[in-house]
Amino acid sequence: MRLFGKKRPRQGQAGWYPHPTLTGQERWWDGERWTSRSRVKGEVKAAQRQHEREVDEVARREQEEARKRLICPHCQTAGHVTVGAARKNHGISGGKATGAILTGGASLFATGLARKGWVTRLSCSNCGMSWEVE
Repeated sequence: MRLFGKKRPRQGQAGWYPHPTLTGQERWWDGERWTSRSRVKGEVKAAQRQHEREVDEVARREQEEARKRLICPHCQTAGHVTVGAARKNHGISGGKATGAILTGGASLFATGLARKGWVTRLSCSNCGMSWEVE
């Protein structure tokens, strides 16, 4: 069905769609009919992107402040510790061991037996010490 030269959204597909009569506008389709709600096309997306940038900036500042408070256990200085993630082997994986038995050891060449996981790696730029936290 066409309404003002524009195709009407399918029944049950509620959402924002190009306004049937106004260029550059969007109108809310409630799944059965057009409502009186409308907005400038892309207005919400731009506001949402700006909000996400602001949240990211606040999180970055908080992480920076937290990093400044970390104290190296070796040289006892604050403000020189950096934090990162690293993959580390954590013993033998039961699933990989079972696969090795079932394939006669052929799967060992592709996967190995190690069970890998993520750890937090910290380093001090003042004394050069590194350590990991699980």
